[in-house]
Parts: sequence; structure tokens; C-alpha cells
Amino acid sequence: MSKQFLFTNFFLVLVLLSCSTEEIKITDNIQSFELKILSPENLGSEEELLPSDTNTIVFQVKAMGSKGEDPYPMSKDVSVYLNFGGRSNFIKTIKVSDGLSSEETIEINNVYGKAHIMVVDDTGDSPSYATGSSVEIYLRNPTIDDIQRSKMDSPPFSSDMSGYRVNIRGQKNNIGRMVVTAVTNTGFYVTDFSSNNNPPSSLFVYNFSRPYGVYLNQMLCMLIGGVQEHLGDTQITFPDWLTYEDCKNTKSLLCSICVEELKQYEGKNNVEPYHLTTESTYDKKLMESLESTLVEIENATIENMFASSYDRDTYTDYGQYKVRLNDTTAATTFLVISRDNVSDFDPANYIGKQFSYVRGILTELNFGSSNSMWIINVRDRYDICIEDFCPKKK
Repeated sequence: MSKQFLFTNFFLVLVLLSCSTEEIKITDNIQSFELKILSPENLGSEEELLPSDTNTIVFQVKAMGSKGEDPYPMSKDVSVYLNFGGRSNFIKTIKVSDGLSSEETIEINNVYGKAHIMVVDDTGDSPSYATGSSVEIYLRNPTIDDIQRSKMDSPPFSSDMSGYRVNIRGQKNNIGRMVVTAVTNTGFYVTDFSSNNNPPSSLFVYNFSRPYGVYLNQMLCMLIGGVQEHLGDTQITFPDWLTYEDCKNTKSLLCSICVEELKQYEGKNNVEPYHLTTESTYDKKLMESLESTLVEIENATIENMFASSYDRDTYTDYGQYKVRLNDTTAATTFLVISRDNVSDFDPANYIGKQFSYVRGILTELNFGSSNSMWIINVRDRYDICIEDFCPKKK
């Protein structure tokens, strides 16, 4: 008899001797909650969303016990949360009596995409942290209008959606008309021409690098990412997107919807700039609404970028230089950056001269104060016209 055989049998004997016959008892306690939505009866689907005027949800909560009690006879306050966009928002506390709540109502204004209600036993001295969740509720995805909305009455007008991860449009009857207005080495700008605002809402999509396959006047079917504020500008970060051209070569429900809704605009997406004046700058909410929008100013004088050490350093480091509007006696200035995209234009050669026009994407520079600096980011050489430098597209 081999040593290996003896060792194996001895090990099995030890295992059998160590086995316990003690009965495992299940503690009688709250285990979870059942959350049933009573109204509306139809909670929508990927193809058929809830009507846009749906603004309340009625539900009831039932406690479930660890031994199968239905309901589990608990009586205490529990917390209700509304989850969407990757965040969980506390709504209110409700009372559960003898295992059941009354019919409860919550408002779902400014809630977008797929959402669900969650209840948690996290109150009192001895919370069990038992949870329960509703089925998914299918709501309209946000538009760029929704992303740019702010409850703030003064700069920096941070987005109410900051911190949420969102799907922008990308649904039946909610494709919109999102058009790329500029492409940079770190992302691209997009304007929604189906916007309810005038001028239409825009934003920057930060991609960390130049986006492959994205070009000027291209249409998007969907845009996904996290909403973030950066020095006053609302941005989409860690993005993903689907273009109209992608969809023409892709078989999916979304793509068939997108192509059908956007084919009427194919080749018709040239973007005209919004004309800014000194008077425009007095309206802070108007300027905020123009964030990330293609704009134009006329008859603006290039100021001396070497007049002070600060002006010199910002020009040397960032390519920024000041221009002064001349449409009133008031001195209104913008910053212009042209170096990044028009390397053959040297503004230092035109100090004191007037642009016939200069165009670009308007961005905000705000460090948390009530005042902002506004930057016009020139997209290409055709955005500039001054004296002998005035290229024209053929």
C-alpha cells in the first residue's frame, strides 16, 4: 500500500470528522423591498418612450422578509432615491407600516433617459440597508438645450446636468439635427439646429485627441458622455458618438431612424455665424447661450499684445491677443486665438489695424466669478479678413 494512498484516506477521514451537523438558522429580518409602480401603467420601452408630458410616478413599497414573509411586518421610515445618468438622487423619506407603504408620488421633471426608483432602509439607529428597485422607466433623452440649462442667475451659469452621464438624443422623434461646427486637436464643437432656443444651443465634446472621422458640417445621430464644467464651458467628456455617415452603412434600429429623419438635410448644413456687437456683451445670459457657438465680429482693432508683461505672456504661451470692438464709444474687448489653426497669420504684424471680420467658436473663461472673458477661437484661414490677409473659399 503506497504512502500516497494512506495519506489520501487519512485526509478524507479528517474532513468527515470536521463536518458539522449543526442546523443553520436563518435570522428573521427584513431582506428586501418590492417596489411596484402603479401609475403610469405603461412605462415605455426603447422603441416607444413615455409621453413627454409625464411628470409624476405613483408607486407602493412592500417589505419582504428573510423567511419569505410577504409582507414582512416592519414599521419605520425608509428613503426613496431616483437613479438616472449614473447618479442616485435622494427624493424623500416615506413611512412603511406593517410592511406596506401608502401610495406615494414623486415628480420626474428634468429626468432623462432610462431611470428607476430605489428604496433603501438607511434611516434610524439600526438600518438594515435592505433595498428594492422598480423596473426601468423609459424617458426622453436630453437635448443640448437640456444640457445647457442652468438654474443660476449669474455667471458662470453651470449646467444643471453637470456630473451626469447622458445619451444626447438618439431616439425616435428625438434625433434632432446636431451638426459639427468645428474640429480641434482635442475634440469638436456641435450645434443642435433643432434647438428650441435662439440662437440654437451648442457645446464642446472633449475627446483628449483629434476625433477620427469627424469633420466640419457633419451630422450626428447620437452623442454619449459625461457632462462637465471647465472654466465656465459646459463639455461632454469621455465621449462616444454615431455620425450620419456611420449610420448609412450600419444596420440597426437607431440608424434606420436617424437616416430617415436626417436625409432631408444632407448637404445642407453650412453654418452661418452669429453676429456679435458691443451691446450683445451687456446681456450675460445671451453670451452664455452663445457658448461654443460660431460667432463673428466686425471692425475690431487688434491691440498691442506686448503692451504689458501679462499680455505678452498670454500671447506667447497661449496665442491669445485682445481685439477691441469699435461699434460704440464703450471699450469692449474679446480675446482671439488664431495661431493654432492659421499658422501663416501673424497678428503682431497688424497691431492697431481693424479686422473686416473675424469668426470662430466662442468659448468662456471663468474662474468662478461673476465676470467672464470671452475667446473667439478661429477655425481656419477663411475665418479672418484684415487688409491684405483675406482668403476666400473657391
